[in-house]
Amino acid sequence: MSAPPKEKSIFELSFNIRKGLSLADVKKLVPEQQFTGLVAILVIAFAASVIFAIVLSDMRLLILPFALVVGLLVLTDYKKLYLLLWASIPFSTEMEFGSVGADLPDEGLMVVLTGVAILLFATKGAKLSMKMLLHPITLVLFLHFGWIALTALNSTEPMISLKFLAAKTWYIAVFYFLGYYIVRTEKDLIQWIRWLIIPILLTVMVIWARHSTESFSFESVNEFMNPFYRNKVDFALMLGVVFPFVWVFRKSWKGKYTGVIIALIFLIAISFAYTRAAYIGIVIAFGGYLLIKTRTLKYALIVASLAIIVLTTFLSRNNRYIDFAPDFHKTITHYKFDNLIEATYKLEDISSMERVYRWISAFYMIEEKPVLGFGPGTFYDSYRPYTDEHFVTYVSDNPEKSGTHNYFLMTAADQGLPGLLIFLVLIIVALFKAQWLYPRIPDGYPRQLLAATVGTLFFILFILTLNDMIETDKVGTFFFFCLAMLVSLEYRYVRELKSDHLSTRNLKT
Repeated sequence: MSAPPKEKSIFELSFNIRKGLSLADVKKLVPEQQFTGLVAILVIAFAASVIFAIVLSDMRLLILPFALVVGLLVLTDYKKLYLLLWASIPFSTEMEFGSVGADLPDEGLMVVLTGVAILLFATKGAKLSMKMLLHPITLVLFLHFGWIALTALNSTEPMISLKFLAAKTWYIAVFYFLGYYIVRTEKDLIQWIRWLIIPILLTVMVIWARHSTESFSFESVNEFMNPFYRNKVDFALMLGVVFPFVWVFRKSWKGKYTGVIIALIFLIAISFAYTRAAYIGIVIAFGGYLLIKTRTLKYALIVASLAIIVLTTFLSRNNRYIDFAPDFHKTITHYKFDNLIEATYKLEDISSMERVYRWISAFYMIEEKPVLGFGPGTFYDSYRPYTDEHFVTYVSDNPEKSGTHNYFLMTAADQGLPGLLIFLVLIIVALFKAQWLYPRIPDGYPRQLLAATVGTLFFILFILTLNDMIETDKVGTFFFFCLAMLVSLEYRYVRELKSDHLSTRNLKT
């Protein structure tokens, strides 16, 4: 007589993370009536919290029921939890808890999924880690992370740098490693697109409904971004980052024109956000893909490098940059978009000249600490003694506590010139890997994924010259995800095709 099957303990179930549990497994641990009651309570609590959060304009009311949903998904389906993270990014907002700020709910989900990733790779690490660890992008990414850790130890603000390092940890673990592991097939990617695009469209509809009360005016646009986005720049740049995926996979939606309509909504929303960087970024995204397709990337990089060297030399010689200092009284905030465009090329736009003010301070900081920098994430706390009064503007008191507005300069100031060099190597390796992949992967889905990935990477790289948003949930998440997709394309198409070819040849012999 065979022994009855042994029931799984909670301990055993909690470590069955590789497969994920079924609801049937959970039901075995809880009597049926209690299980039904728990589900009902969860649904009611979540619905009530949503209603009260909207009525009272307090998103913190969503924390408890959201945490319960997360707990259930950790046990039952970590892949859905990963998609839920992406769906939460458009809705996430910065919350203060004493002296600590966090973007919720997405940052909380990142921490949870980092734990999931550790358990997952600990139980099934051999297959994944050997592939990932040997890839050039991964090797440079680890070097990037290692240098951040080293400079954090030498930081002028150790606690800030440790928080920066912690955030970098879950960005890499969740969006690079877990992204590679979970988004494997065309079906996975289309599902990811759905979970991401629909929430973004919901935020667009809410913002449009509110902005329309002011006739979509330029001067009022920032008023209607809360609680989803800090400002119009965050809103426009997130839409721009996602747009290559929206356009390339527009035919994946049901309905002949659904994808085209969604793409048009994105473009109109970007237009009404009145953000110059997003307009230019969309063009550069398509131009970047053409560079990869025509294999002319190296020429573009050479031209860009020479332009930077010539411009830097010209401005720094005999302090010639001071000749371009703005008139303090003319450099003001503009409330008409046409006036803003005119002021930009006249060097009288306050946001553009404030950028120059920060960039100059970054150069002086790099000169002061060229090797290890001031420490990751410390620019705001360190830059004021290094500013040049010739470039002071009305907003130089920096009430928003914003950074350098150029990620490359910020990296050099915070992590030293070696830190900047490592980051540039990461970018160059990724872009040349994309160019190498293009002729080697088949048409159809692989080429589409490469096109969307490259477009998004070029968009991000452009905005990093004007912002430092790679550390934010609305942009940085996509940077590491796109790196993961490049690795995925190589291992799942190029190397698999090569392996199949060798197997076929061996059979013939």
